[in-house]
Amino acid sequence: MNSSALTVRPIDSKADRKKFVDFAWDVYRDDPAWVPPLKDEVHGLLDPKKNPWFQHAKAQLWLAERGGKVVGRISAQVDQLVQDEMCQGTGQWGMYEVLDAEASAALIATAEDWLRQQGMKRALGPISLSIWDEPGLEIEGFDESRQQ
Repeated sequence: MNSSALTVRPIDSKADRKKFVDFAWDVYRDDPAWVPPLKDEVHGLLDPKKNPWFQHAKAQLWLAERGGKVVGRISAQVDQLVQDEMCQGTGQWGMYEVLDAEASAALIATAEDWLRQQGMKRALGPISLSIWDEPGLEIEGFDESRQQ
């Protein structure tokens, strides 16, 4: 692990948003099973001016960095439709990519803290940004070489 200090910070500029989106390409670049989304679509998903989801929801995005290099990302979101129709007090987290355990723990703790500040009692994830986008995370069981 790199000895530089880890920082987790909210994104607050167009350049940060680009780093947030591009990080997935850094993580999965050499994975032959990864089918990348169109970057323009991901940027549109995160843009309150383009995505109508933001009419009933809010999100915060963070980057984890070490030595000036991005080592993780996460979103946290509160959707009023979820509050009204499904489960009051449940926020979500997602858009989660990370390179090491320290960054992972810091990102999840940061998202949980933000959700608590929004009055949430539970965190459900990963969901990027809504259940209609990319829900779930595969952590084991996929091995293309075993398929026949």
